[in-house]
Amino acid sequence: MKWGIFLWAILAARGRGELVVHSATVGAEVFVDGQPVGAVPLAAPLELSAGQHTVKITKRGFTDFLGTVEAVAGETRELRAELRELPVTENPFRPAPPPARWYEHWYVWASGAALVVAVTAALVIPAAFGGGPSSCQDFPGSFCYDLRRH
Repeated sequence: MKWGIFLWAILAARGRGELVVHSATVGAEVFVDGQPVGAVPLAAPLELSAGQHTVKITKRGFTDFLGTVEAVAGETRELRAELRELPVTENPFRPAPPPARWYEHWYVWASGAALVVAVTAALVIPAAFGGGPSSCQDFPGSFCYDLRRH
């Protein structure tokens, strides 16, 4: 407790206050009045001269936080900053999704369905009209070999 009072007395005498920055976005860079002061989480509170200061917190792929804080001599102020991740369509730092695999394309499934329909039709239609499988009688010539004769 003594050290807290002692630190407060030193800060007040020097006309300085402290700023504690809170953010869930680890690694975000913190700037005070345009000068870099560290990254979240900061190791210690920032010591600021009394008066108004501009605070910017930024990280690639996230929206920037921009705010002002009034530093008062001998006091500690807290700043809570929420950085939101940019949508995938607007985020140049997020990798593009991987290309679709061959079976994720609509035309693969449409072609497969068409093949099933064609094979089914080739088997069902002749059976429905009384004919059996075709034989060499239907296709005379050298390219037809009737396995039933041998």
